[in-house]
Amino acid sequence: MPDKDRSIEVADDAVPAPDGNLGVAAQVSVLAADVSALASAELDYYKNRLYYSQSVLKRAGFYALVAIAMFFSAVAALVFGMLLILNHFAGPVVATVAVTLGFLALAGAAGLMARKSASNLSFPREKDAHDD
Repeated sequence: MPDKDRSIEVADDAVPAPDGNLGVAAQVSVLAADVSALASAELDYYKNRLYYSQSVLKRAGFYALVAIAMFFSAVAALVFGMLLILNHFAGPVVATVAVTLGFLALAGAAGLMARKSASNLSFPREKDAHDD
């Protein structure tokens, strides 16, 4: 079984042709070495891009979690504030029912908009050759 970590190197005793150029075998080995170096450089480049993207995504994910937590805190404060205000005018039971139904209506409208938006995800069916 051949070794996977083989590298092709130019022989030091490669004799140039009479016109000063290297022979075909030497040129092929130089080309193979160049291709190997290029492939190694490409792999290193994509590894570095991956590591960079991972670090950016980790940071973005952390800030997204903080933003989500702050958003839900603000919604809770809004609900509490609405309950306090409506309690002053209509009493605690009516205020609780009104705020609950209001937020359920908003959640339902958002759900319907999400369903309508998600329906745009489907692609039209392509005609197959045998459908004719």
